[in-house]
Amino acid sequence: MDDALAYRGRREEQEIMSRDDVGKVLGAWVGKGSNVSNPLQSGNATRTSNGIDPIPMAAADDMAQLNFKVPRSMKRRIKQLAARDSITLLAMLYHMVDLYEREHGGLNSR
Repeated sequence: MDDALAYRGRREEQEIMSRDDVGKVLGAWVGKGSNVSNPLQSGNATRTSNGIDPIPMAAADDMAQLNFKVPRSMKRRIKQLAARDSITLLAMLYHMVDLYEREHGGLNSR
């Protein structure tokens, strides 16, 4: 019984990290994201296997969060269509806006 308590105590001591240690570990992990280039900003435009153009995006465009709720069935349809065509959800949104503008006109047309 004493051996089990002693083992548990040693294990708990090993799991506790100082604030500096946590900062070092998280800093290295979080810092990795800043080194990843944005694939949407590359100038190489090639078609996917289904012939869908990737997103045309200016290098100066900043990314912003867009949050809204949709019914679960719509979410499933959008994700399945994007997976079927091997495109991202962002590419799907660009295509949706393009189609909407073709149907109803762009922002400068009214």
